[in-house]
Amino acid sequence: MSKKKNLTIEDYKESLLDDEDEIIDENQDQDIKSSKKIKEDKLSDDTFDDKNSSKKYNKIKLMLNIIFIVIVVLILMITTDIVCVEKYNKGPYFAINTRTYKDGGTKEYYGLGYKVIKYNQIEGRRGMYLGLWNLKYDTEPFEIPALDLAIEFTNKPQNSYKKYYKKYLKVTGTLISKDEENSILTFGYIDADQKYNLDITCKMAENTTFSDIEDNSEITIIGTVKDFTPKSSDTNKTLYMNDCFLK
Repeated sequence: MSKKKNLTIEDYKESLLDDEDEIIDENQDQDIKSSKKIKEDKLSDDTFDDKNSSKKYNKIKLMLNIIFIVIVVLILMITTDIVCVEKYNKGPYFAINTRTYKDGGTKEYYGLGYKVIKYNQIEGRRGMYLGLWNLKYDTEPFEIPALDLAIEFTNKPQNSYKKYYKKYLKVTGTLISKDEENSILTFGYIDADQKYNLDITCKMAENTTFSDIEDNSEITIIGTVKDFTPKSSDTNKTLYMNDCFLK
């Protein structure tokens, strides 16, 4: 027959303290597990956010690279057309032909911020002109006597050249010489005092008849100013014109 153990008050208190310690330990373990779980979840969320941020950054970077490449390509296209038209009288290669006039085949081209008119009148304006979209089709030549040109190019040669470069002119003056083989006529203003002499050398259009032009006669020519050379010890100051026709 077993004997029942009698518990003292001290033993009972000690038992209660042990139970409390066990509960505290369990709570602490639970807190540690919960804290660890929270940290793991936060780490997982941070990793997910980092991945999302990285994806967004890569998308933005890709878009910026594409925009940059497009801008560079557009700049190269515009620059190519400007150089070809202005310097080499070629093209345009990256502009769209929007209109063709019934004047012999003059064409208008529109590019990104610029416009090109390629004149091709039967007996009139020729050559290419580049400008902004407000560039107007204009086939009326600016009329001026050779004397006025001679005075302007004597007093202010550089400014006058800038003023008349690529201008479409109708000039009246005295024939100086003709070169039928090379289709070149030279006329202008002959000053008795040799101060305001000006030679205007014209590259004539094909099929120009030279036999009907009398020496030292007064002639009128339309054409486009191409170049200018100042007076030297051997030559007079000379204005050069292209695509010229007798009027």
